[in-house]
Amino acid sequence: MTTPVDEPGPSTRFIDVHYHANPDAFIRRHGAMEAGRCYAKAQGRVVLKNHLGCTAAQAWEARQEGFPVSGSLVLNEIAGGVDHRVVERSLCLRGD
Repeated sequence: MTTPVDEPGPSTRFIDVHYHANPDAFIRRHGAMEAGRCYAKAQGRVVLKNHLGCTAAQAWEARQEGFPVSGSLVLNEIAGGVDHRVVERSLCLRGD
C-alpha cells in the first residue's frame, strides 16, 4: 500500500470531473484502478461517475494505492433520485 493521494498539488496538470469507470450500466474502457493509473501517468486527477450510484468506495480503494481518484454520487432517477440518506452514506466513506 502506498501513501493515499489527498489534494491536487502543483504537479497536477488537469482534473477530469466526469469519467465513467467499470462497473457501470454500460461497458467502460477502464475500472477505477486502471483509470487512476492512466491519470497519474498524465499528471491529472479524475472524478469517477457511475449511472448506478455512488463511486466513493471505488475511489477510496484507488486512493489507497496512491492513485489520484475521487468519487461522486448520482442522484438521478435510475439511482433512486434525490435522497438525503444516499448523501449521508457517501459522506461516511472518509477521505473522499
